[in-house]
Amino acid sequence: RGLSTLVGLAMLSALMLPVVAVAQPLLDGKTEEVQTRDLEDIWDEDSGTLTLSSSNDVNLWMNVDANTRKAQLKAVKFEGIIFSGMSRLFENHTNLETVDLGEITAIHASMFRECRSLKTIDLSSVTSIDQAAFFNCTSLTSEDVSSATRIGENAFAQCTSLASVDARAAGSIGINAFIGCASLTSVDISSATSIGIQAFNGCTSLTSATTRQGKVEATVNDESMGSVYIQPKTLDRFNIVATPKNGCEFVEWTQNSSSNIFNDSKAASTTYVIWSDGTITANFKGPAPEIGGQNGTLTYATEGRATFAITNPQNSLEIAWYDNEEGTGDASDTHAPQGVNVSISGSTVTAEVTASSTANAGKYYFRVYAGTGAYRVE
Repeated sequence: RGLSTLVGLAMLSALMLPVVAVAQPLLDGKTEEVQTRDLEDIWDEDSGTLTLSSSNDVNLWMNVDANTRKAQLKAVKFEGIIFSGMSRLFENHTNLETVDLGEITAIHASMFRECRSLKTIDLSSVTSIDQAAFFNCTSLTSEDVSSATRIGENAFAQCTSLASVDARAAGSIGINAFIGCASLTSVDISSATSIGIQAFNGCTSLTSATTRQGKVEATVNDESMGSVYIQPKTLDRFNIVATPKNGCEFVEWTQNSSSNIFNDSKAASTTYVIWSDGTITANFKGPAPEIGGQNGTLTYATEGRATFAITNPQNSLEIAWYDNEEGTGDASDTHAPQGVNVSISGSTVTAEVTASSTANAGKYYFRVYAGTGAYRVE
C-alpha cells in the first residue's frame, strides 16, 4: 500500500509540472515547438489579431465558435513551424486582411479560401501552394510567388483584383489555377513544364505572359477601337482574342516575329503558336460609313460603302449639302465631303468612301431634291 501511495504521488507531481515547450522532431529535420497555452495567449480580441506558434495553438483556435472566428479575425501572425491542421484553417474568414507567414513555406488546401478582404500576404518565400488556397480572395492585387515550385488547382481562381503574378519557379500550373482573374494583366510562368486545362480562362485583361517558349505581349493599333487579351493554353500555344468597340471592326493580326505563327491572322479569335518572344498587334478599323436618317446624314470614319433608299423616287434627282442637320441656309456643293463619291441610281443613294478620304472623316448633312421638292430619306 505504501509503495502504491508513493507511485501515485510521483505521477501526480509529474502531471503538475509546467510544460513550457517540447521540441517535437518532424520532417526534413525541422521541429515544431509544441506549447501548452491558453486562448488568451494567442488571441487579441480587441485588435482581431491571432498569433500561432504550434499545432496546439491551431487546435485552440479551432475550438472557438466558428461564427466568432470568421467575424472577428483581421490579422494572423505565424511565429513557428506548423505542420498539421492548416488545410481550410481560415476558409471563409471574410474580414481577414493581413497575414504574416513567418517561416511558413507551404500554403495548404483551401487555407485562405474565400478570404475576400485579404490584401496583404508575402508569398515570396512560399515553395508550394495547394489547391484552392486563395480561391475567391477578391482583394489580392499582386503576388510574388517566385519561389513556389507548384501552384495547385484553383489556387488563385476568381481572384478578380489580381493584376500581376510572378510564378517564375513553378514547374506546374494546376487546372483552373487562375480562372476568372479578370484583372490579371501579366504573368510569368517561365519554368512551367505543364499548364492545366483552363488555367487562364476568363483572364480577359491578360496582355503579357511568359512561358518556357518565350514572352508574348499583345497590343492594339488604336485603344479607342478595340481591346485584346491572350491566354496560355500550353507551353507554346496561346488563345488570342480581339474585341472591337463602338461599331469598329477587327481587320487582322500582325507581329514582330518571323518564327511564331497565327493559326488565322484574319480571325478575331484564334491560336498563336510561339517558338520565341513576340509582340502581336490586333488591328481595327473604324465603323462602316452610315448614310440615311429622315433629314439625310452621312457619317464615316473609315473606308467603305453605305446606301439608303428614297421614298417615291423620280427622275433627275440631285443632292444638296448643308452645314446643319435641319437643312437651313444656302445649299452648296462646297459642304460635300471631299473624296467621297455620292451617287443616285433609281431609289438608291450610294456613298463610296475611299481610304484617301478618311482624313475628312466626320458627319455631313444633305437633302435629295427633284426640282424644288425635298425627298424624305427612309
